[in-house]
Amino acid sequence: MHKQRYQVAIIGGGVTGTALAYVLSRFTNVRNIILLEKNTWVAKENSNPLNNAQTSHDGSTETNYDLRDALKVKVAATALRRYVDSKKDEILSRKVKRMVIAVTDREITKLLTRYSEFKPHYPDLWFMDQDELAKIEPNIVKGRNSRQVVMAMGSDEGYIVNYQKLAEHLAGDAHKDNPAFEIKFNSPVSVIKKIDGGYVLQTPNSSICADTVVFAAGPYSLFFAQKLGHGLEYGILSVAGSFYDAGHWLDNKVYRMQIEGRPFAEIHGDPDILDMAKTRFGPTTKVLPLMERHHYETFKDFMQLPLFRTLRGIASLFKILWKRKLI
Repeated sequence: MHKQRYQVAIIGGGVTGTALAYVLSRFTNVRNIILLEKNTWVAKENSNPLNNAQTSHDGSTETNYDLRDALKVKVAATALRRYVDSKKDEILSRKVKRMVIAVTDREITKLLTRYSEFKPHYPDLWFMDQDELAKIEPNIVKGRNSRQVVMAMGSDEGYIVNYQKLAEHLAGDAHKDNPAFEIKFNSPVSVIKKIDGGYVLQTPNSSICADTVVFAAGPYSLFFAQKLGHGLEYGILSVAGSFYDAGHWLDNKVYRMQIEGRPFAEIHGDPDILDMAKTRFGPTTKVLPLMERHHYETFKDFMQLPLFRTLRGIASLFKILWKRKLI
């Protein structure tokens, strides 16, 4: 079988893979690029708008970030927002308010401290009391005990993003900047081998050589790295999140304060980019022994990772679950 040769092969056509293709095509002299996607279109898994919170996170109102980590996220968020603004596409993004609410004395104290710390770095932040909040999001305070104080810190820069649509824009712009850029759909990678000067990738329909390979394929990135002998000390605990349509309750993004020790964002309410009259609440958390949710055939690949195959992995699993930070 004839092997095609590329400078860069990108595995995974979600927003990460298409963003890399765009950056390489727009800002470098790398021309010979191929993106391999196992599905029939871009962003069918994690970047699908039904499978994520549709949020451009900048770290300020997401209280699972401290200031150091938030400022790292802010750089990428700023670049993303400038890109989506340039498209003027309401199917791609909308801008609303984004806030985190505090409902106990302890939470209010923590939020006031956070506001003082973050405000110099995020000039768009504001802080409001219950009366002001009721004008913006009346359902937050409606029916509450009047003696229970509610405060909110937020911003008017709350971007809702359809990441599948974003991936489409990025892939299209990559091709405009670099007509040599290729995408092959229905091309799952089954085998990767290291050869002199590069790698060989096997798909059902072709065998491809590349000088450099970048995996942007979720948990499968580690799976293939370990096939090449990298990251053998790492494992993955897959945690799926669900989002629930609750009708029209909120017009803006509303977060709760973070439970200490939990590594990802708390359940929050967001307008749905697919229907702004709907409010989605989520994500819930569910530990699954799968590489991809609803794809039960990926159980076999998940079991090849070290989490269940080593004593250290099993011990780590029990330690995480024992702390009960996932429920």
